[in-house]
Amino acid sequence: MPLFHFHLRAGESIHRDLEGTECADGVAAHSHAVTVATELTRNVDQKTRHWSICVEDGLGKVQFELLFSQGS
Repeated sequence: MPLFHFHLRAGESIHRDLEGTECADGVAAHSHAVTVATELTRNVDQKTRHWSICVEDGLGKVQFELLFSQGS
């Protein structure tokens, strides 16, 4: 299965996902990003609505960026 990296952008900080997660395809990676955004939004204060997840494939190519306000 392809490897995807889910980098969290929180304000000025970027928390890089060095391990990555295997997902069947880009659709599954998007679904995973939505799940992560939803969980973080539930468990962290209101500032998360300005956060995003930048998803790269295993070669480091950006596949998409999900704004928390879009995914949750």
